[in-house]
This record gives sequence, structure tokens and C-alpha cells, in this order.
Amino acid sequence: GLRNLQFDNALNIKWYKPNLDLIRKFNDIGLMYLEEAARNRRMIRELQALRDELFPMLLNGQVNCDLSIISFQFFVPFEGMTATP
Repeated sequence: GLRNLQFDNALNIKWYKPNLDLIRKFNDIGLMYLEEAARNRRMIRELQALRDELFPMLLNGQVNCDLSIISFQFFVPFEGMTATP
């Protein structure tokens, strides 16, 4: 842990400073994942609202659903990626 790190030893550590191109590539990849996470959070909120609206109606018999016509997709690829089942 950091308790064992002494100041003199820290000065002798070789630090790598990535070039600007590598930093940009890292940021682009990280941004892609952050945007996907934000899309997932929005979708979760929308699905929760839909569930909260429809579930009581389903329990009361006001609506019913035919699950045989629903297509479930569990993986939504990032832009530029291809989905593999």
C-alpha cells in the first residue's frame, strides 16, 4: 500500500507519459462507453416508467399481452460493432 511507499523510492520510479494521440484514443474509447452507459440509464428509466404504468393494469386484467409476438434483443452493439448471437 501507500504506507510502504517512501519519498526517495517514488523519485526513482520511471513514469510513462503517453503522447497526445494515445490520450485522445483512450478518451474516444472511454467516451464511447460513457455514452453507452448514459443510453442504458435512459432506457432503464423509460422501461421502469412503462412497467410502473402497465403492471397494475396487467394485474387488474385491463391489459393482456401475447409474448409470442415479442422479439427480445439482449445485446445492442456499439456503433461500428457487429452483434454475434
